[in-house]
Amino acid sequence: MSDRLRMLAEQFSLSKMQEETARWWQDTKHRVVTFVGTAQHKLQHLPETNYNLGVKFARAGKLRDAKFRFQLALKIKPDWAQAHYQLGLCLMRLNQKDEARDAFYSAVRADASHHEARYLLSVCDPSALPENARPTTMPTQMVQGFFESVAANYNAQEVANGYQAPRLIVEALKPHLPSLSGLNVVDGGCGTGLASSLWRKVAGHLSGIDITDAMCTIAREARSADQSILFDKVHHGDVRAMRQFVAPASQHVILVVNVAQFIGDLSGLASECAACLVPGGLLAITTEPYNKAKHFGVVATTGRFGHGAEYVIETMRAQGLSLISQSPVKLYPNFSAHCFVFQHALSTVAPEQAGGL
Repeated sequence: MSDRLRMLAEQFSLSKMQEETARWWQDTKHRVVTFVGTAQHKLQHLPETNYNLGVKFARAGKLRDAKFRFQLALKIKPDWAQAHYQLGLCLMRLNQKDEARDAFYSAVRADASHHEARYLLSVCDPSALPENARPTTMPTQMVQGFFESVAANYNAQEVANGYQAPRLIVEALKPHLPSLSGLNVVDGGCGTGLASSLWRKVAGHLSGIDITDAMCTIAREARSADQSILFDKVHHGDVRAMRQFVAPASQHVILVVNVAQFIGDLSGLASECAACLVPGGLLAITTEPYNKAKHFGVVATTGRFGHGAEYVIETMRAQGLSLISQSPVKLYPNFSAHCFVFQHALSTVAPEQAGGL
């Protein structure tokens, strides 16, 4: 091969090598840029990825795996209130109460409006928050979530637990009722209708109100002792908004049984009951114990609200409801509660024993 041809071949080979090197460099740059972009994307979404895995593991009952994932998410995103809350739930289920308290406290510190975290922080440690920041009601979603989960087996479980409310409420109200039929009765927080199951035969109209859709569905199909439909009407809603469902000054009896512990502050409930009772109408309400007579608050041992007797009496009195009886009761064989009967203004009918009950 002549020198000229050799030179041309070498130049061609060198040019081709440069082209291949340029292509390799461009391809390498593209791969590096893609890798870095993907890594950055994964790093930016790593908290969400681990949080979602934590939720998945928690639902499957893999609590230690869930705990690890929530903790990993919080290493990267330490001020994420919902991740602290979910970690707290996981720790509660693992019976690690002190660690759960810290997790809920971190959630509240990150987001003071996180009502579920504030509530469960108070369950773990009722004194963790200053008095003016303590929860005054159980979060609605928490109440609904619990009762949705137990609705299908609720009646059977309460029977197995020895639930005595139907009989006890009749005994508390019976001495104060006129011997009338056709009473208008509303069961506030009716659940499946257990507490009002004995009232069908003296009620001209019996209605229920409950915040949980699944409970309302069961209540609408509930039967009384003689197998007639128990409720004339069941409303899905909050008993603290009773006037949305019940006409003012229309009810002879209002039952609020095994409900106050999920409400907390009773002032709104008292106002609604007073507005819906006829003159001389009766309110029966049960509460769980609290260690301060003039107050209410979350009780760590139950996770629900307790109410001092003086608090209940004064709250009702402020709305024109006068105490006519109170007594300790055992709604369950091993659990004490308190039953109050209040009357709106003065009855225009002399009370006698109610023969229909």
